[in-house]
Amino acid sequence: MAVAQGSAKEEPPGEEVVKKAPDPTDAVQDIVQQQQGTQRSRLGAEFSFGYSHFGDAQINLDGFLALDAIFLGTISIDEVDADIFTADATLRYGLSDELFIDASLPFLYRMSNFSSGGAGGAANQPIETTVRDGGLGDVSAGLSYQLLGETANRPNLVVSGRVKFPTGKEPYGVDFIEVEGSVGNLQIPESLATGTGVYGASIGLSALKTLDPMVVFGSVNYSYNFPRSFGDIDENPGDQPGRVAIGNAFQFGAGLAFALNEKSSISMSYSQRIVSHSKLRLEGQERFQRVVGSQANVALVNLGATFALGQSLSLIATVGIGLTDDSPDMVVGIRIPYRF
Repeated sequence: MAVAQGSAKEEPPGEEVVKKAPDPTDAVQDIVQQQQGTQRSRLGAEFSFGYSHFGDAQINLDGFLALDAIFLGTISIDEVDADIFTADATLRYGLSDELFIDASLPFLYRMSNFSSGGAGGAANQPIETTVRDGGLGDVSAGLSYQLLGETANRPNLVVSGRVKFPTGKEPYGVDFIEVEGSVGNLQIPESLATGTGVYGASIGLSALKTLDPMVVFGSVNYSYNFPRSFGDIDENPGDQPGRVAIGNAFQFGAGLAFALNEKSSISMSYSQRIVSHSKLRLEGQERFQRVVGSQANVALVNLGATFALGQSLSLIATVGIGLTDDSPDMVVGIRIPYRF
């Protein structure tokens, strides 16, 4: 009797059939690159543009409360609105499939509007002025290494490190000048900083897991700023030498992204950055003095969308909403990564 021949090739008995997982879609690979700094090609470049807005209004009271109900003294209302525009060029290169290095060159343009009214003048005629400045920011270089690749039971783990160089305009020793007509009520800086003025380093760990069509991710990061001496560290006339120790920061965040199709995805995430007090030590002093009010708690909710424009080009758009007083009111960003 003839035996029917099947079209499929029979596997040797006792051997397990291993099926190759499908390659990640363009949308998923863009998410991985955005969150963990790794990419599918050895050489890549990224251009990013950002806009941040800060608004702060304060009521200053100089006097005392009489009869627990009547305030006697002067009242001034001060408001500062700041807009920051950034443009960043990043070059990324893969030394291997697991190890990537990158360098970033940022440029900043800052515009701060100062207004005040009340004390020292008529409340219905506030004084207003704007300070503009821009230039090169702090150049940085980073490294990302994939500790563990993603499997069915574990996430993709990437450890990263970064160093920052004080190439931007430092914020120390900037003189404050009195605005004409403010009767001493409004003083503004002569220029605006584009950098921190100190060297910095950071280390972080990120995890990412694909649960098709969803991708979940999270990260933790610690940043350290090295103390540095300057010839002038205050805003008063004349030079006051001293040493500055900017507060270090701990940051964490988590989010998820949905791949709508092979070319696009949407994402939602939360991030929080807690910054410790900065400290100053004037020349001749033995101990650092804590700068009151220099600590910060920055929390943002981020909404984003990723579009693969081609095999090598993508577009990433994000909008961030501040949740705390120290956070920017809004952050808008556009990133355009290109893979060679």
